[in-house]
Amino acid sequence: MGQVKMLGALVGDIIGSTYEFYGTKRTDFELFEEGCRFTDDSVMTLAVAKWLVEDKKHTTKMLIKCMQELGQKHPGAGYGGLFYSWLYQDDPQPYNSWGNGAGMRVSPVGLYGFDVSCQGSVPEAIIAFLEGNSFEEVIRLAISLGGDSDTIGCMAGAIAACMYPIPNYIAERCNNLLTDDLREIKDQFMDMVEEL
Repeated sequence: MGQVKMLGALVGDIIGSTYEFYGTKRTDFELFEEGCRFTDDSVMTLAVAKWLVEDKKHTTKMLIKCMQELGQKHPGAGYGGLFYSWLYQDDPQPYNSWGNGAGMRVSPVGLYGFDVSCQGSVPEAIIAFLEGNSFEEVIRLAISLGGDSDTIGCMAGAIAACMYPIPNYIAERCNNLLTDDLREIKDQFMDMVEEL
């Protein structure tokens, strides 16, 4: 189930990427607008997946290393200012973020107005899931809420993927938008989860 949640998160992020800050209140939008791409949400979700695959002890030090390495490899993915600085620190420390970071990148761990705060976005993602009747409908509802569309789509997609199958054409399109290194991490994580 963990690999499905993660794929749902990647799909929601990629589809939501073109609507972030330029939202739509409609649900009949094009799923793959020109210019849709993976964002910091996908990169950090895959950093957590990389950590789970490579560090069997699941140490904080290795998690930080995975996040910094992948974040530095994809610097233009859309990180917030404080997090971007954190990616390049020699001794990164918590900085009391109030954003959505934990909510949007947690899906690989799950083997169990405009508001970018976690308190404002997580409930919206849950509501989209509760009101939707298919994976695609959940994504459409989440993105139609506006605001931080890629992050809300990422979280709603992770939840929806637990209940609804992700249509093959959506999964394939998103897979093709990932770079080779990100696709490799996704595939390694999915292989590891299937073995459990």
